[in-house]
Amino acid sequence: MTSQPAIFDIKVYRGYDWFYQIRLQNEADDGSITPLDLTGGEIASTAWDQSRTIKYADFNVEYISRTGGIFKISLTDEQTVNFPSVLYYDVRLKNSGDKKTPYIIGKITVNQGYTRWETTLQ
Repeated sequence: MTSQPAIFDIKVYRGYDWFYQIRLQNEADDGSITPLDLTGGEIASTAWDQSRTIKYADFNVEYISRTGGIFKISLTDEQTVNFPSVLYYDVRLKNSGDKKTPYIIGKITVNQGYTRWETTLQ
């Protein structure tokens, strides 16, 4: 990991579910790449307005392989339904020593979703 987080902009559709699988890796001085072991750590990711005054969502985090550095972040349709057109997010790791490191930052572009599954009472 370099000293700067990776920039990764995403697009979501308002009122739709969204997910993305991520693999974090380490690059050694010799150029070799190894998975970042997430054992004992915790991933957090949130969506905010640009001024960081309104938090719109906490991403759901599912660990696929902690030793392989693989996890999935996701948002539900209920979380995205009230998103404005632009938000910002980051993905941060708190390691077992309580050090908090941002690995990814980015902009969320929100497109309008149209289809809704509504439950009607009979």
